[in-house]
Amino acid sequence: MMTGGARAGEVWAGAGFGAARLDEGMWPLNGLPAAKLAEHGFTPTAEFLTAMQRAAVLFPGASGSFVSAEGLVMTNHHVGSDVLSELSTPERDLLVVGFTAKSRAEELKCPGMTVSIVETITDVTTKVLAAVKPGMTDGEAEAARKAAIEGIEREATAEARKQNPAEVAGVSLRGEIVPLFNGGKFNLHVKKIFTDVRLVFAPEGQAANFGGDGENFEFPRHSLDCCFFRVYAGDKPYVPESYLKRGITSDDGAREGELGLVFGHPGRTQRLLTMDDLKFQRDIALPSRLAFVWRQEIKGQSFVNRGPDELRTGTDGLLGWANSRKALTGQFAGLHDPALMAGKQLVEDRLVAAITKNPEWEAKWGDAIGNIAEAIEESESIFAERALWNTRGSGALSTAMTLVELAHQLGKPEAEREAAFKGPRLASLIERLGADRPVHAALEQYGLENFLLRVLETTGGEYPPAAQMLAGKSPAGRAMEIVSGTKLMEPKAVKALAQGGASAIEASSDPLLFLARQVFKQTLPLNERFEKEISPKLKANYAKLASARFATLGESVYPDANSSLRLSFGKIIGFTERGVKVAPFTTFDSLLAKADSRGKVNRDFELTERWQAARGKLNPATPLNFVLTADIIGGNSGSPVVNTKGELIGLIFDGNIHSLPGAFAYDMTQNRAVAVDLRAIREAIAVVYGAPTIADEIGK
Repeated sequence: MMTGGARAGEVWAGAGFGAARLDEGMWPLNGLPAAKLAEHGFTPTAEFLTAMQRAAVLFPGASGSFVSAEGLVMTNHHVGSDVLSELSTPERDLLVVGFTAKSRAEELKCPGMTVSIVETITDVTTKVLAAVKPGMTDGEAEAARKAAIEGIEREATAEARKQNPAEVAGVSLRGEIVPLFNGGKFNLHVKKIFTDVRLVFAPEGQAANFGGDGENFEFPRHSLDCCFFRVYAGDKPYVPESYLKRGITSDDGAREGELGLVFGHPGRTQRLLTMDDLKFQRDIALPSRLAFVWRQEIKGQSFVNRGPDELRTGTDGLLGWANSRKALTGQFAGLHDPALMAGKQLVEDRLVAAITKNPEWEAKWGDAIGNIAEAIEESESIFAERALWNTRGSGALSTAMTLVELAHQLGKPEAEREAAFKGPRLASLIERLGADRPVHAALEQYGLENFLLRVLETTGGEYPPAAQMLAGKSPAGRAMEIVSGTKLMEPKAVKALAQGGASAIEASSDPLLFLARQVFKQTLPLNERFEKEISPKLKANYAKLASARFATLGESVYPDANSSLRLSFGKIIGFTERGVKVAPFTTFDSLLAKADSRGKVNRDFELTERWQAARGKLNPATPLNFVLTADIIGGNSGSPVVNTKGELIGLIFDGNIHSLPGAFAYDMTQNRAVAVDLRAIREAIAVVYGAPTIADEIGK
């Protein structure tokens, strides 16, 4: 719906229901909306942005930040839950009991964990696009862009290492191109990558996820969803160039009405999709993903109910599936909101009208939407078969698939390989494959059985590829046979195969690799068709639309999120839910009241023994969680919230239920980001967990 007073073109920049809201957008740090920030009375300096950039940490699929001069990193408990599960034992389940390192010597190494920061950001759009020559086909243009990108990355990596020749264990530098606007722009990020990461603190899962699945994506919330790691370099705590500091006085912190700045790595939005693409997401892609996630969640529930070992090893995965199910359900509902879709149609109609009125633009960009529709139709023709072979849910099979893909890629000339399989990224891939992570045989067997059953349910038992995978066994029997016979449950064996290259992988008769080869045989032609025929057409024509947007709006629009570093911002204010005003803060007092009223009938609201013992010691007025209008999405989990002075005030851990359609559109009226207040984090660590040294280090 249009709102009064919208500036010319603002509705086009808006990704949702009409005019772009003041706080809408996930902005690259070298492309901030100065006018919007000025309306909030804030004009960041270059020095401020560089400091925030180098304090912002990227976790795989999530965010974090340096919060001390000795490499302490803050993120969410649910971001660290994979590691907590991996470091757990039958005697000590860290997801249940939590973890506190009383000294540096007690900090636990996290095998396979990698985090990074962005040292520099440079716009290299002109260099990349110069590689595309007139008359090239979409495929030729895509190949030229890829070659240019790889060349720029190689040069940037070499130059960064030349300027920093001292090699320190656990630290490396790498150049990485970040495409924006679906290929309309390109930024070069030079990243510093850390591989020696150690666990410092995590609360119990009950405290981090207070209220359980029923409270997920809701507000009011009462969760201590935080986790702390320390980055090491050369076996010593890393000294970051920049870290986030707290306010000078004990009561400094988030204030109602204050502007909050969120520096993080939002994962994926799809706000710039055409109407044809949105309808494909609504009618084909999202229902398929939802069905898959629902199945995985139900199977996960069945597994954890088998016994205590299954509960310990399967809980983290189950929580992930439940979170995905709720998020996708919200996205699906959003695309069935007539107001959202009408707003999207209006945006597209106005862009098309602007292109059509200008003969030069019509010649350059007039066919883009039609070409995208053709590519989507082609993608739809192979979508179901590609989805059939989804191996998510079996970590061991996914690892085996990566090994098979590695052998396939290494069999090509280096220039023809995908970027992940050459240069520094290949070395990183092999290192990750060989990380010394625990593997739970029962969980993997269940995952394999589930995969085989899902294929059979879709294809029937006489489908030749399915029959070949079963090799005359039942799904349960085949899964048991593979798990009992494979060596790929041992990280050393995986590492040896990865380091041995194509010849070692291809010579292996491991039963799990045998299954992976059968799956790969089915997926290879589908993926090659998509990558060679469909993807180039989508990228080329979305790049045309990006150029059209730049021509009509200038660079006042923001790109879709893609896990690259962004700034989001918004005021700390509440919202109205079904006619009732929701205050922006919760407190320890409201936590205790909710535990007293609901904990006896619902275990998700129980207080742990530590919290019960500390009740009288906590300040009941301490803010616990708060909301702000900052525009976030999955991947922002663990992002710091700072004020305009750059002081740390909170930690993003969720959005409310109204944020879920945010993958496609933003509406400031009820969409809220949810954060843990820094004051609650520090007080809980000091008082409840008896670790005042850690609490004092945060932001000191």
